[in-house]
Amino acid sequence: MKTLDIWDHPLVVKAGRVRYRKQGIYAQVGIAWFLILIGLVCFHFYRADLGGPLWLRNYFIVLVGLQLLGCSLAACATTYGSMDAEVKKQTLDFQRITGLSPRQILVGKAIGEPVICYILIIITVPVISICWGMGGFDFSVALLLYLNLLTSTFMMACLGLQHPLKVIEKKQTANQSGAVGAVVAVGFVFIAGAALSGLGSPYGGALFGLLTPIPAITSIVSSNDPTGSVAWSVGFPFFGIRIPYLLLTPIMQCLFATFLLKVMSRRLTHELDTAVSKPMAFGMLAAVLFLLIAATFDLLLAVPNLTPYLIGFFAGLALFVLICIGTAAPSRESYQSWIWRLRGKRRKVWDLLVGERTLSWLTNISGWFLGAALGIAAATAIVVLQPQFLKSLQWPALLIAAALSLLLCTCYGLLHQVAAVATGNSIAAVMVVFFVLLTISVVPLVVGHVAESPELSSLSPVATYVQLIQHPADYYPPYYIMAVHVFAIMFLAWGMAGMSRRYCRLIDGKLAEMGATDHPDDVIR
Repeated sequence: MKTLDIWDHPLVVKAGRVRYRKQGIYAQVGIAWFLILIGLVCFHFYRADLGGPLWLRNYFIVLVGLQLLGCSLAACATTYGSMDAEVKKQTLDFQRITGLSPRQILVGKAIGEPVICYILIIITVPVISICWGMGGFDFSVALLLYLNLLTSTFMMACLGLQHPLKVIEKKQTANQSGAVGAVVAVGFVFIAGAALSGLGSPYGGALFGLLTPIPAITSIVSSNDPTGSVAWSVGFPFFGIRIPYLLLTPIMQCLFATFLLKVMSRRLTHELDTAVSKPMAFGMLAAVLFLLIAATFDLLLAVPNLTPYLIGFFAGLALFVLICIGTAAPSRESYQSWIWRLRGKRRKVWDLLVGERTLSWLTNISGWFLGAALGIAAATAIVVLQPQFLKSLQWPALLIAAALSLLLCTCYGLLHQVAAVATGNSIAAVMVVFFVLLTISVVPLVVGHVAESPELSSLSPVATYVQLIQHPADYYPPYYIMAVHVFAIMFLAWGMAGMSRRYCRLIDGKLAEMGATDHPDDVIR
């Protein structure tokens, strides 16, 4: 409950009470209300050109849209700037040795630093009564839009808290690049979300509607309903049931904000740990796949043949596993730290499957089986509802797609781990994986097309999956691409084991010098 004790939180007190103790907040609130009233008068004066009878609704939507964009950007930039200043001045270390837990520190910053953003949202709540009384705007829609504003601001404040906790040894302006990048990224998300939602793409709306209220706002703008009740009809397709974004978006934003707080709290607890633990990575993978299946379930019930979609699922599964599980791959410093710290008796089942000491080559395999289980469960439910799909399934093509997906996520996941430990740079490791994937996907495809050789084209994962989707009964021979990736897995596993043994011998030698005893079999590999 101490985390929720916001008013007496020392960081909130510092950011709110102390910062505005000279009544500066009243001036900002007064200016905000002056601008709001000026806008209301202008919209009323030019109402013939601003929607006619819809002018009050349009005024409310413009006000909400400006608050959404401005408060979100300000909250993200403010919290990042605060974290960056704390790291450069090394004052964050003093907060970490106090009685505040990492989560309390982060919650205090997420609420205290952008406190003016929350206040500016709350003070405009009386506008709801004006729009409801004079224009007939739906009161429940207006209240839920304001709830979305508050949760959006809090989520973006938590996003701004993500910091590497390292000072960039360059010009002073270089440390501000992260804040600028965050602002640009947030602006792009809002613009792209508005474009996709405005174009009527249901899946574009679903992509952005889970974390932003943009689809609900654009649905009101694109309609001629002065009450805005049309926002209730726009929702996330959850197994054929539309859940209104007005209700779903705040929940998903709070869950995502909790995830961001957990990530940064873990980094504050121990800087050498990965930002995302392996159980968190598996949970993230399961959540993404579950939402994907829920959104497309109703669509899959109406397709003529389920085989191409299942093949596409296995191809996407390898990509999702690489992205989600890759966030938990340790760098060189983290890996060496784990060898020091994560020693002792193993919990066989937990460490073998999802624990922090999971073997490198098992991590991606466990994630793949988790995703495959979700996909198979969804396919089974579809076949039960539409029994005719069972006769049209191309089992050889499905088995090849599944086996190749497992090999791809295992091979390139292991490559990412080896590159991260070998280079000591996570970004460099991602670039290595991207370059190798791009090369193996494009070069065999081009050479095979020029030489008119299906065997060469089959070495490309992209060409193999495209052929499986378009011609499930006439696929490329899978033996060559599978043999190449099996050999690559063996080579990478040998290299990873060699690096592990070298680090183990180094650490065992230091432990022997200190007179400590340990067992080399208790380390991660």
